Formats: sequence, C-alpha cells, structure tokens
Amino acid sequence: MIRSLIQIIRSWNEPDRIRISPSEGKWLTLSEGFRLLIRDEIYLVINRSPQSSDKFTLVDYDVASLRDECEAIKIQVWLCHDRQQFISAKMNFSGGHSIELFEDDLVIL
Repeated sequence: MIRSLIQIIRSWNEPDRIRISPSEGKWLTLSEGFRLLIRDEIYLVINRSPQSSDKFTLVDYDVASLRDECEAIKIQVWLCHDRQQFISAKMNFSGGHSIELFEDDLVIL
C-alpha cells in the first residue's frame, strides 16, 4: 500500500503533469495521431515535444495540414508555472508567418 502511495505521488509530481483547467489543458495534452480542427482546417499531430524550466512549460507540436501535407507547421503552447496559467498558443507556418490561437480555435476530432 505504501508503494502504491509513493507511485501516485511520483506520477503527480512528474514535470509533464499540467495542473490547469480542462479547457486550457486540452492544448497541452494532444498526442501523436490526434486530428485537430483549427479555424476550419483539419491538422494531424505528427510529433509532441514538451520542455520545462523553473518558470514555464513549452509544448511544441509538429502538425500537418490534411489539405497541404508538404507545409511544415509548428504549434507552440506556453504555460506559466507561477500562476498555473495558460499563456499562449501560436501556430507557426513554414512561410514565416504565424497566428495566435485561442481556446475556441481548437476542436479535437
């Protein structure tokens, strides 16, 4: 029983564990193979790369548009540890332009 309790505490303390509201958290918990509807276009999550520091968590997603699979697209999501608050999500396109993303922009299919 003590061993189970220790495992629960360790899993709760892992750096990739995000403690924010579910609506904000959906940006941070996407996995490879998820299909996303963002601003009327469907994307496929190819890769997920979380990074963490003392102050921030950054999750990079490589995604592919189902309409134009050749374009390299990266979604970056930031979370502030101090306030346990979602900061921003940005979609960066291979052509050099980017757009800010908001909670309502993301639908997981």
